[in-house]
Amino acid sequence: MTEARLELDGATGAAALALHIDLLRTLDTPAAYRAFAQDIDQASHAAIWAKMAGAIRLRQGDQRLLLAFASARRPEPFDPGAFEDPFQWPRVRVTFIAASYNPDLPIQLTFARDFVFEEPIALTIDNGTERLSRWLVTDQPSPPFAATATAGASTVSKPAGAQDYLSTLRAGFSHILPGGFDHLMFVLTMLLLCRSLAQTAMLVTAFTIGHSLSLAVAGFRLVSVPATIVEPLILLSICVYALLALRDAQGTFAHHYLAVSGVGLLHGLGFAAAFTKLAWTEAPVPHLVSFNLGIEIAQLLFVFAAYPLLARYGPYLRKPLAGVLTVLPLLWLPSLL
Repeated sequence: MTEARLELDGATGAAALALHIDLLRTLDTPAAYRAFAQDIDQASHAAIWAKMAGAIRLRQGDQRLLLAFASARRPEPFDPGAFEDPFQWPRVRVTFIAASYNPDLPIQLTFARDFVFEEPIALTIDNGTERLSRWLVTDQPSPPFAATATAGASTVSKPAGAQDYLSTLRAGFSHILPGGFDHLMFVLTMLLLCRSLAQTAMLVTAFTIGHSLSLAVAGFRLVSVPATIVEPLILLSICVYALLALRDAQGTFAHHYLAVSGVGLLHGLGFAAAFTKLAWTEAPVPHLVSFNLGIEIAQLLFVFAAYPLLARYGPYLRKPLAGVLTVLPLLWLPSLL
């Protein structure tokens, strides 16, 4: 995921765009990315910053505002091992500025394919009075944002359209594929416990009901649980169910339904942390539905792909996979504490 924040200063006419971005695919290998990030102030990096700035279309009407590189910071705390860990995406912070911003004209951003911006792109535009937040994909323009307080209010309250809902659906999908390793690991532990399609449907349905309910409640900020509590508990839930699969705990299968629903509630709190970053002020219910639908589509695709393999090769894969899923979350856990 790429996070972008555009801050507008109407008094000075300055615009500052701050990006929190993963450059792994840009630099090809984890070793190259680690070396780049470790010495991020090198003058030789100027070509990458220039290419990134050129791929960001910042427009006011027919005029394009040119972005100039201001600063870059490496991931903090800097952990060299994180660049080799598929469960962590070290992101650098890059800031660009534009000096010719006109506060009387609406402003619009597009992130072009000329540069690798990891999707989804979580964009926030803030003028100190009004704020607009959107999930975007590459080559999708943001809604025009009017910088003055009077015009800005009408811009932010503009009803969301089909394109906005599609972007929210894509954000939910991307949160699972490829971003939701922890979620997919738990789904896989459920599949390891199952011996039939009926059992699989029962557990996946229970899990979906649980995380949909808590996503709805937490998505509207009726409940707020810190990520420092939720994320370790999610990892521990994976360990517990992987151990059950390792022990082949089929005798108490009927009890798993309620337990999986409870674990689903926990995972929904994790999804809510991503959804609330959208800060939707208009039509929040359709956006919540779109986000959850994206999650479910990705989850079902994973189940449809994994179930036939486990049905065919389960006797050979079940125990080794359960062992890996017992240990892997414990290795990941220290990075969250």
